[in-house]
Formats: sequence, C-alpha cells, structure tokens
Amino acid sequence: MQRRPEIIAALVNGMIVLLIPPALSGAAAIATIAGLGVPDNSVVVHPPGWSPILPMTHAFRQYAAVLLPFAGVAFWRTWVHARRWRTTRAGSWQGVVEAGACGWLTYLVALLPALISQPILAVQYLIVVGSIALAIGLALGLVLRIAAIGVLNITART
Repeated sequence: MQRRPEIIAALVNGMIVLLIPPALSGAAAIATIAGLGVPDNSVVVHPPGWSPILPMTHAFRQYAAVLLPFAGVAFWRTWVHARRWRTTRAGSWQGVVEAGACGWLTYLVALLPALISQPILAVQYLIVVGSIALAIGLALGLVLRIAAIGVLNITART
C-alpha cells in the first residue's frame, strides 16, 4: 500500500477545524469544574453523572453541521497545498491567506441581511468586526499550516 502523506495532513487539518468548538467547550467546562472564573462566594453544582464530555459532545453536535463545509474546504485545500509542497518543497503562505479570506467572507455572508437593510451601519461593522474575523482566519490558517508541515515532515521520515 502506497503512503499518501498529503491525505494524512489533509485529514489532520480537517479534524482540527471540526474539533475546535468541542475542545473549547470542554476546556470551558473543565475550567468551571476547577473553579476558574467563578467568584469565591459561589459554588458550582452539577447533577450526578455529569461529565465534561457532555458539553463537548453537545457542542460537537451543535456545530458539526456548520463546521463540516469548512472542514471539507480545509481538507481539500490542505491536500492541494501538501501535494505542491511535496513536489516542489517550496513553502507558500497562500493557504494562510485563504483561511483569512474564508473567515472574512463567512462574516460577510452572516452580515448580508444587515448590509441590505442598513448599509451604512453594516459597512462599519464589516470593517471593524470583519478585521477581527480576518485575524481569526489568519491565525487558524497559521495553525493549519504548521500542522500540515509537521505531518508532512513526520511522514517523510517514517
């Protein structure tokens, strides 16, 4: 069986995109259990049988339908860039820029009804909050780039 490191890198990046919300939800649940961010005069109570896995699975089910297309795009674009990287060994930041553009375009689509009904106010939001969405997309793109190059380097050695 022939190894396909670019498929492994693409799977890893797709899973990173798909599992971020459940991981953050789980981290928030664990922080709550540990008492982080809870005032000193309060007590956190959970029902019997409660586990931090419950909010993680709930978050996964809640966000999976929304994140599946993004995970698919991350898989596809990682596969394309990884194939190119394996043949040329030339590093490209195109994937990071694509992730930033994806974050900004996602916010643009979410803001579309407001753009139509209140264009002047919405343009201000598009500039300010759109910049934050762009920065988040760029940060995620950087994480995905590091993960893909790490996977490709590890699979090249084995």
